[in-house]
Amino acid sequence: MMGDWNEIVQDGGSGLVNLFGDFKDSCVKEVRYVSGAYVDEELAMWPYNDKRTLILLLQRQEEGPAAIELAFDGVECFHLEPAGEEYDCSIIRAEFYWREGMLWWSDAIGFDPGHPPYGQQFSWVCARSARWRIRDGWLGDRVLYGAGD
Repeated sequence: MMGDWNEIVQDGGSGLVNLFGDFKDSCVKEVRYVSGAYVDEELAMWPYNDKRTLILLLQRQEEGPAAIELAFDGVECFHLEPAGEEYDCSIIRAEFYWREGMLWWSDAIGFDPGHPPYGQQFSWVCARSARWRIRDGWLGDRVLYGAGD
């Protein structure tokens, strides 16, 4: 199971929520987004967002597992609003929601996909599908996505 991707199916997010302790005392450590659009070596553009994958690296203060990657594929929208550096960014609870065939994840208690709380320090993602994998070796402050320059 370590490192293998696990698909989240409709009404199946509760298994991850339980395994990761409701996301309690966890934090979003890093974020990676791949749109699918690019410019090649000859400066020709592929202007289509045909991937739209958002990957969150989450760490928590409990073992079994202490770190996971949560990948959302076919992202329709996402809102990441980090707490300022003078505030605690610990997640109290996060959940998955299904609405009209789309999967939502949010760290806002009582989140309503029909009325997302803009302007508050909550994050959410809406995507066609999601998957996760254990990343217990990925603890600490070392930058893991990108060069870290």
